[in-house]
Amino acid sequence: MSRLYRFPSPEEFSALLEELACELPEVFFEGLNAGILISDEAPLHPESRTEQPLYTLGQYCCDQLGRYIVLYYGSFYRLFRGMPRTAIERQMRKTLRHEFRHHLESLSGLRDLEEQDELELHRYRQGESCRPVAKCKRVRRPR
Repeated sequence: MSRLYRFPSPEEFSALLEELACELPEVFFEGLNAGILISDEAPLHPESRTEQPLYTLGQYCCDQLGRYIVLYYGSFYRLFRGMPRTAIERQMRKTLRHEFRHHLESLSGLRDLEEQDELELHRYRQGESCRPVAKCKRVRRPR
């Protein structure tokens, strides 16, 4: 019989995210002028299928508000409730670092991770399993 674990409250999630962010070098935060945010939402990717939902766990944004990262508490809750805290922490760390990579690549003009995300999305379209963090959309600053 598997054990169900209590999912972190929004406050606990926020504190854990702060701990994870402190693991990263200070230089990673340069240019991230609007910081790291948490949203209660659980957004589905526009191409999500009912039989295999594709939730967005994180998002790197570059828009009129600035450059910032959003982690979606609601998506984590839907996908990882009942799991051990260590598993949730591992996925949060992975998602945060994924979004920081988008940030750093954006600053340097690279698109490697966006291309990897597109490949994951292509696999999802083909019916293959997809990691939940696979499509973290990037909002571009209007010109």
